[in-house]
Amino acid sequence: EAWPFHEPVPDSVTDYLEVIHDPVDLSLIKKRLSHGTYYKKLDDMLADLRKMCDNCRLYNQKDTQYYKAAELLQKFFEPLGEDIRRQLCR
Repeated sequence: EAWPFHEPVPDSVTDYLEVIHDPVDLSLIKKRLSHGTYYKKLDDMLADLRKMCDNCRLYNQKDTQYYKAAELLQKFFEPLGEDIRRQLCR
């Protein structure tokens, strides 16, 4: 269900940046990961993933496929984050 988040919201959605002031998408997160210096800890990356989903829910109505995709994606990555944290703390 991550397809809406692969790339930034297109410019054709003209009011998006009026509502969302700090947009985040998976391509931005990937770029930040590849630089190797932006995320200092797991929680920093998880915060970006949460912001991406929060932005989607803020902009879109509950009955849209985008809102539902944000809900499903967050339900997927939150437990993964906890699993990674447990592995790192061993």
